[in-house]
Amino acid sequence: FANFVRRKKRGLIHKNLEFMKCLVVDDDVLSVKAVEVCISKTPFLSLAGSCFNAKDAIEFIRQNPVDLIFLDVEMPGTNGFEMLEQLKSVPQIILVTGKPEYAVEAFDYDVTDFLVKPFDFDRFTKAANRAKAYMSWLRTSKQMKVKQMNFSLRKIQSSLS
Repeated sequence: FANFVRRKKRGLIHKNLEFMKCLVVDDDVLSVKAVEVCISKTPFLSLAGSCFNAKDAIEFIRQNPVDLIFLDVEMPGTNGFEMLEQLKSVPQIILVTGKPEYAVEAFDYDVTDFLVKPFDFDRFTKAANRAKAYMSWLRTSKQMKVKQMNFSLRKIQSSLS
């Protein structure tokens, strides 16, 4: 909330601008901080939380739906790809990793973008803008309705199981 107030005072909040709620998931404290700083500098992104492992992230997402996850692949225990497989509904994903070789596997998970550590703010902004554009497209297309219906059907199916 304090971040919203600071942005509003600086004139960075527009009435029609919708925030994308973001979660940062990475076991490296410095990497988490770098992404958090970039999120704070991006007017349409809002930091919902940060987790240092997949288990905590899955629990966080169950209680706090998010629009976008900045996700590291290599973490102790459950890795980023395994985490995605455990989610019932997967938001947009921007992978943030030090290993470019994960880019090929990332296509299997329909990630929005792929940031290789270390990255600069310009590259972060490009990834964030891609996520924003995709979210806008989803909201204004029939695809969003189909996605919502599929999600509802999955919830009904899981409650019947």
